[in-house]
Amino acid sequence: MSAADLAGLKKLIEQNQEKAIFTELGTPPTIAQAIGRETGVKVVELSTHILPADGSYFTFMRNLAQTIVDNLR
Repeated sequence: MSAADLAGLKKLIEQNQEKAIFTELGTPPTIAQAIGRETGVKVVELSTHILPADGSYFTFMRNLAQTIVDNLR
């Protein structure tokens, strides 16, 4: 990602008054954390590699969606 790409992304975040940006578990967090600091948005790491205790894909997807919704409020 170039400096121009990052500047464009920060501009879009600010223009759209985003509340959060999301990363996946295992993704290097440095860029997301820098963008979060510079724009004031939350950086939320999504656990996309671990099934819930009941082993259900449905529960996994419901929990993932709920995490996203909760952090966009």
